[in-house]
Amino acid sequence: MQEWPFVLTGIEALPEKLQQSERWRYWRARATEAVGRQEEAMTLFRALSLERSYYGFLAADKTGIRYRFDPIPLSLDQKELDRTAQLPAIRRAHELFSLGRFLDARREWNLAVKGMPSEKLQLVSKLAQAGVGTTVQFSLLPAPATGTIWSYASH
Repeated sequence: MQEWPFVLTGIEALPEKLQQSERWRYWRARATEAVGRQEEAMTLFRALSLERSYYGFLAADKTGIRYRFDPIPLSLDQKELDRTAQLPAIRRAHELFSLGRFLDARREWNLAVKGMPSEKLQLVSKLAQAGVGTTVQFSLLPAPATGTIWSYASH
């Protein structure tokens, strides 16, 4: 037995910030569709389909809109980026890389990023993309690709 009106009531009882999350926007659209308010549901699905996320992709499937893969610009504090570049393990990886010891550099890099919180992973990903220091590019080192880091991917 499907109780979609109760789903709508439950979503409306959530705090506003939670209601605006992609998860609950999707379920509001889905419940709205299930109770027969097709036009309103499609409006909700179309708005959500602009998001680059799981629920955005589900909404895009409902509307026939292509998935959005636009990169989200990653704005980082330059001072924090500089501090991250000075972490001992990152510096060691850089030095090993500049000496042509790529396997050792990769190992040091992997140890450096293991267990880092996502905010720090964003910083080291940017370092890997842009190159650490002025003479050596880290293009051979893997940028961490976990959690929401994929949203910041660029070409």
